[in-house]
This record gives sequence, C-alpha cells and structure tokens, in this order.
Amino acid sequence: MFEYLNAKYRHIVRRHNIAYDEKASSAMAGVPVTSVVIPSVGVDYIEEAMLSATFAQRYAPEVREIVIVTDQPEQKFPPLPEKVRVVTLATATRDGEYRYKQIYLSRLFKLQAPLQARTEGVLMIDSDLNLLQMPVIRLADDHLYSSFRRGKMMAKLSGAAPDRIPAYYRDAVRPALDYHVNGAFLAATAGTWRRMCPLWTAFFIDTWTRLGDDQPPTDQLPLAAMLDTLDIRTVNLGEWMNWPVSKKIGGTPSPIPRQVVGAHGGFPLAEWRKYLESPDSELLFKSQDYTRKVRYLTDNEKQLL
Repeated sequence: MFEYLNAKYRHIVRRHNIAYDEKASSAMAGVPVTSVVIPSVGVDYIEEAMLSATFAQRYAPEVREIVIVTDQPEQKFPPLPEKVRVVTLATATRDGEYRYKQIYLSRLFKLQAPLQARTEGVLMIDSDLNLLQMPVIRLADDHLYSSFRRGKMMAKLSGAAPDRIPAYYRDAVRPALDYHVNGAFLAATAGTWRRMCPLWTAFFIDTWTRLGDDQPPTDQLPLAAMLDTLDIRTVNLGEWMNWPVSKKIGGTPSPIPRQVVGAHGGFPLAEWRKYLESPDSELLFKSQDYTRKVRYLTDNEKQLL
C-alpha cells in the first residue's frame, strides 16, 4: 500500500495502460501504420508467416510494406504477395546446453525485426496473428501501442535466487503491475523502435543468461523493464486489436466477430483459409491448451513430434 508514496511508482503508473482516445489521436499530427513486420524463425513457421502476410496484404490495404524477418533464405518461401519482402538475418544463438535454443533465437529476431522496416509507422505482429482490418492508429514518439493482458511479469522471477535476478528488476514498476503489454501486437514510430530495440535486446540476453532454463525465455519480462528505463508511455488499444482466438472460441464452431482487428492464434491454419474464402465462416479452432503445448516445447520435445 505504501508504493503509492513512491514518486517513481506514481509517475510510471500514470504513463502505463493509457486508454487509446481515437478522437484525440485522429486530431493530432501522429504517424499512421505504414509497415507491418512479422518475425519468423525456423522452416516450420514459414507457412504461418506467409498466412499472416497474406492477411495483412488483403485486409490492411493502406500498409505500404509487409516485412517477414527470418533466419530462412527467401528461396524457401513461396511466391510473395505484392507488398511482401523477406529480410534474412544472420543466425546466432546461445552457446552451450540450453533447452530452448529455438525459442531464444526467435525472441532475438523479434527484438531486431522492427528495425528492418523502411517507413515511419511500424506495427510488429507475431506470426500467429492475422490482421482482419486495417489498424487505424496515430502514433506519437515515445509511445508504445498494444493490447494488455492480466498477469504480473515479475512472476517469471519467482523461485530464482536473489543474486541471479538482474538489478534493473529490483526497483522496476511495470513488471510488478497487474496488467502487462502483450508482445504479439506492438506499434510505435520508427524513432521509438530505434530507442527501444537495443535496450530490449540487452535486457533479454542478460535476463536469460542469468536465469535458468526451467521456463521458455519470454521477451515480455525484459520489455516491461525496458519501458520503465526509457520512460515510454504505453497505450492500450483494447482487446479487438489483439483478440485471443483460442481463448475466446477454441473448441466451439464460431464465426470471428466483425469487430476484430488483430486475431491472435487459432490452429489449425486450415481454418484460417476458410476465413479467406468467406469471413462469415464458422471456424473450429483448437483450445488454448493446445496452443500452450505446441508453442513452448523444448528443442528435444520438438524433435519427438
């Protein structure tokens, strides 16, 4: 209860989880979304990234470019839609024994992906997020626009030896708050991404070098600490921008609500192809338990599939 007496706590809370004001934003000289960036690591995620790019090409017509950032050569991709290009980054992962090397590498690519855009308004989406409408957002510098999920990122540090917890978490505010920025849909100006990505990467590497490999490495814990450090305002776009498909309708044949802008998850991918044929189709997706099982396997578990 005494945290409200802390000036830093009060300052950050005022700048966190700010409701997006569409009328006020449309009146200001903000930057629209003009680039969609999709990070994708591993040959097994090419199909998913291409589907996400196909949705962006069709349903976000005002976007000027769609960039798939990957460790795979462009030759492994099928013919690309008109606005889509592939950026292949050099492959580098951690040395020694580590149970989640592919997930670790995928996170590293994600933290560099927004820097590959060529325009000023950059939206980064996970490869399992499909845009069903054009995201109409006016972006201001030093703001990060997203949707929020309930859960304290600081819980990821529970059970860790105190001397293994990086110092920047000790007085961090955002990792301990009840709602956190969800990393599947993140929009910011190119200048803001240039500020955020280097520190986000540094915090990610340091965090998961110091902690063990008893859990998959998440980019959202260091994201929260980075936002504190750089004093970035975080704006909540609401659930329709990042609508969790498996959680909402998994296991029950249902159409996607028309209000959805960004649909996060939804397996199998064949159901999404039905949407491309008719947006009114009833789709039968797996439940969220399936998603958790297949997305966060260790490298050895992946080989056994």
